[in-house]
Amino acid sequence: MNKDNNTLDYNTVQIKALVQQVLYAVARASRDEDADRYVLALFTGATAGFSQALSGLEHLMLNGTMLRVLTSESACRLYGDVLKKRLMPWPNAEVMEKDSWFSQVQKCSGVVIPMLSVASLSRVCSLAPDTLAANIILQALFMGKPVVAAIDGAAPNSPDRKLIGLDQGAPALMEALAHRLLEFSNFGARLTWSRDLGPASLRFFRPADSDQPGQSPLNIPASRPSAPQSPAPPDFGPIRLVDAGHVKQARVAGTPIHTTPGAVVTPLAREMASGWGIEIIAAPRG
Repeated sequence: MNKDNNTLDYNTVQIKALVQQVLYAVARASRDEDADRYVLALFTGATAGFSQALSGLEHLMLNGTMLRVLTSESACRLYGDVLKKRLMPWPNAEVMEKDSWFSQVQKCSGVVIPMLSVASLSRVCSLAPDTLAANIILQALFMGKPVVAAIDGAAPNSPDRKLIGLDQGAPALMEALAHRLLEFSNFGARLTWSRDLGPASLRFFRPADSDQPGQSPLNIPASRPSAPQSPAPPDFGPIRLVDAGHVKQARVAGTPIHTTPGAVVTPLAREMASGWGIEIIAAPRG
């Protein structure tokens, strides 16, 4: 107490603690009354987008979502202590029991993966879940559960990967990684960036309560530009063979692909176009 003007003096630490207590109170008041409804938050060991991913989970809890948190062995080693300090004080977060993971997946409202690793992505897409994290993801998909994943650490066009030089691989390697993400999306997963994890998860898990119900689901995100860009439509010319490169260009430009009559479309190109909603229009024979 300041004796001169009868005002309270707070330092930065005290202010942060006060704000945190207010947030906990809001989360406690808004949390789902049905204790059996919860979302599994699965940490696979990836690190890209860490702070934004945790903020996304806090966004979920502030909107009443109950979280059960599970960490892989690598995630526990890397940042287990940080997770305990950041998430466990929340009134609607608790640690998931690993021994009963299958029954908890059965009962959950969905699975959120705050940071998807390339290793877990590859295991799931290969239908070879030889780790607990990959097993949980795959079984949740088999059960038709909503699965949301932030792909900052797995997308070949991610700024986080570029920052540490993980974008220098051969084109075939980068395309294989993009194809894995497309497969994962086709399995039913919703892919997003860590910065959008909270709102994207709410739209998927609880569409009726979303503050943006009109937004279409986000599949594989494009790279994040620093400012809005309006690229000119690509001039493909008369296409007789449509490959993955044509699909990527059409996606950036936001245009359909026009081909010559009887043009051949590679299987990968057709799958990518389907996943991204790109129309392939063949000219009429004549």
